[in-house]
Amino acid sequence: MSNNLKRKLQRKSSKKEKKNANKELASKMKGIFLPDECSNCSKPFDKKDKKMAMTWKVIANSERKHLICPKCWDTIEKIYPLDENLEHQPTQHQLQLQTEQDQKTQ
Repeated sequence: MSNNLKRKLQRKSSKKEKKNANKELASKMKGIFLPDECSNCSKPFDKKDKKMAMTWKVIANSERKHLICPKCWDTIEKIYPLDENLEHQPTQHQLQLQTEQDQKTQ
């Protein structure tokens, strides 16, 4: 088989895979109920746009889902910065391991 034919077949298969992936993403996004706009600033959300699907944030509680655009998310993080102390606090599992180690050394 010539190299040109191999490249042509590879291009054709990659185009087909890309098309199938886009269709699958669109169908999965339709199956998930999300608002049509940012819950904060009402910026429209395109459910078929892969970039939007990867960059926007979803906050879900028991009552409803909130869709937040990247600009609003940055603003929220500036207002409510993540507490750095929470990252350094040991988890319950780590506390249990520490107490077990202390008991062994005594």
